[in-house]
Amino acid sequence: MFLLTNVLSFREIWKLLLILVESYLQKIQYAKQRFYMGTQKKKQHSLTEEVDKEKRYSLFLHNDDFHSFDFVIDALMDICHHSTQQATQCTYLIHFKGKCDIKQGSMEFLRPMRQALAGRSLKATIK
Repeated sequence: MFLLTNVLSFREIWKLLLILVESYLQKIQYAKQRFYMGTQKKKQHSLTEEVDKEKRYSLFLHNDDFHSFDFVIDALMDICHHSTQQATQCTYLIHFKGKCDIKQGSMEFLRPMRQALAGRSLKATIK
């Protein structure tokens, strides 16, 4: 260290140390991100395996000319537990495209939702 002080000032040595520490911290951050992504892929893979074992169905809500946007949005929020934004987006898709896939899951999971939507006189199907 004494030899470095003869060639470099303390300010320059300090800058070099900061650069080294910053580089080291960036490498640690990169390693953490790679590790986190790897564990996420493993978790995601195990979840898709569980879903593959049980057949996935989709709950579709169909357009009609009787119910208001607010009525459909409230139904999606109450029955399907959608956020306001998600329910609004689904309602616009239903209005302009004729139907929308509002929920996915097993038949046992979707059937009570379809019945609750039908109880509000909305046309819903499971495919």
